[in-house]
Amino acid sequence: MKAIIYWNRKVQTEIDNFPEGVLERINFEFTALQNDCSNASSEEEVVLDETAEFSPAQHKAMRETIGRYARQITIKSGDSYRVIYVVKFPEGIYVLHAFKKKTNGTSKKDYTPAKSRYKDLEQYRRDKKLK
Repeated sequence: MKAIIYWNRKVQTEIDNFPEGVLERINFEFTALQNDCSNASSEEEVVLDETAEFSPAQHKAMRETIGRYARQITIKSGDSYRVIYVVKFPEGIYVLHAFKKKTNGTSKKDYTPAKSRYKDLEQYRRDKKLK
């Protein structure tokens, strides 16, 4: 099972401050990814159950916006929550960024920390000679 690796404490704090139901859904999605559940890493929506208070979570490739292996989970309740992660590497699932979407569109500034952290992740893996 892959480890969940929060890129820094700020990312973990951002997620910890989400509402309890959103946290449960994020944990569900990451557990599916840890166990190599094909649904969780596909572009398909994943349904927790029909009585869930959230619409199905969506996983989306963020290749052009963030980096080659970056993906995004979108969880919608009354608000929309986003978590940017990388599942590609064998040592773990890197959680790069999380935020609550506050407008109809998503601005570039919402993704700036994730893009920077993705570059830092690439450099870290080069420095550690990880494959």
